[in-house]
Amino acid sequence: MKTVSLVYTICALCVGVALSTLFEFVQNIPATPIIGIGSVFLFFLFCFWVRTRRSSLWLLMSIAFCIGILITNHAFLINGQTQQSLRPFLGEATTIEGVIRAEPDIREDKQFLVIKTNTIDGSLITTNVRVTTYRHSDFEYNDSITVSGKLKSPESFETESGRTFHYDNYLLNKGITATMFQPTIVEHSTGKINIIRGLLRVKKWFLERIQRILPAPESGLLEGLLLGVRSIPDALYDDFRKTGIVHIVVLSGYNVMLVANFIAGLLKRKPRWLQFVGVLGSLLVFMIITGMQTTVIRATIMGGIAATGRIMGSDYSITKSLSLAALVMLLINPLTLMYDISFQLSFLATIGLVYLGPIIAPIFKWIPEQFELRENMIATFATSIFVMPLIAYAIGDLSVVSPITNMIVLPFVAPAMALGFVTALSSILGPIAWVPAIPTYICLWIIVHTALLLGSMEWASVVLPVIPVWGLIGMYGVLFIILFERSGKTHER
Repeated sequence: MKTVSLVYTICALCVGVALSTLFEFVQNIPATPIIGIGSVFLFFLFCFWVRTRRSSLWLLMSIAFCIGILITNHAFLINGQTQQSLRPFLGEATTIEGVIRAEPDIREDKQFLVIKTNTIDGSLITTNVRVTTYRHSDFEYNDSITVSGKLKSPESFETESGRTFHYDNYLLNKGITATMFQPTIVEHSTGKINIIRGLLRVKKWFLERIQRILPAPESGLLEGLLLGVRSIPDALYDDFRKTGIVHIVVLSGYNVMLVANFIAGLLKRKPRWLQFVGVLGSLLVFMIITGMQTTVIRATIMGGIAATGRIMGSDYSITKSLSLAALVMLLINPLTLMYDISFQLSFLATIGLVYLGPIIAPIFKWIPEQFELRENMIATFATSIFVMPLIAYAIGDLSVVSPITNMIVLPFVAPAMALGFVTALSSILGPIAWVPAIPTYICLWIIVHTALLLGSMEWASVVLPVIPVWGLIGMYGVLFIILFERSGKTHER
């Protein structure tokens, strides 16, 4: 399939998903009959257009549009059935029995568990419940657990910036339909070992090595850089957010690229099929141990496509890879498009970096290339321009010092990750670990204290007024028009 046809097809799928989500949001009722009839009507309408215009693209777009509507409506239908079965138990003290189906999310003073229920008060009900419990309780993936507490339905709430955070939709995208706060642990038993549990134990061992050799908060920062673990204190995390560098402790395609390049470098003298298996296998392992985060899934799919193209000897198309990644993720979970801001920011940042970066590059010729200063500044501005409208709309905080902070800290990120990885592994050798640990600590110390210094300034970030939906659409409309126009001029030259 040609790249242009694929992009238009993905756009049609996204339109179908968005319209179905909007209909569900407005009507708040299952819409299977109406959407089904509408989909069939649109399908035949497009088929007629194809017959008269003889264009296969319209057929693909019409099919993608209908698939987007149907898979999204199916997701809402399943959720509606689950909510109906949970209704008698909501707001009541209940006992749920199930299995922990995600790695515990440990924070500064608490941890979150995702329990896939087998029974609720003895009734056979299968759903996912997010349980908030004490930080120091020892739980692992695949443990069997029984808890007793008040089952609640997640609700939206207003943030400090005046925005509404749709907490219910955020959890729904993760398949979670209810919450429970500080329940009583009735029973807890160790689960069986499987591949995921084994990989997570390796991850835990690796994190313990980092904590043993480096002090906090530098150790927590390294855990975030390497594995996306949020181990830094909440106050420091807030400074990272104010200064616009929180993205370095949230896993992105950059982390995945480093993993892929490292494995490819080790296997560069091996046969192509072994390089393919090694790179793809390492990316899948990395995706699992980092908790299947949206940005990592997207980058893993794109990395897998790149590895496939390499072994097949074909050229790598960033546009086609990005489109295929979106297609796979939306087919797996269509709610991701509208309810997962990480998905939206990840793709927008990639679009900005790949397509806007080369356009604005001439503006930054005055910046020296040493220490990748120019490259980092171009990447910072290109991604910031494309994610800023969505951040302004959904979050409302705008970092004023972000360009300065990124210029200072980004040159130290890659060395900190590489040296930190070596430090953690060499910790098993005893005192020799201090050789890589000292430069690792220096890099991490610079990042931390840059955030602390600039984040302490009152004007480091500002809260923007609430932006309406039409304003968000207008801003991205202008951005894409400029992007298409400048790209067209580049091709003409």
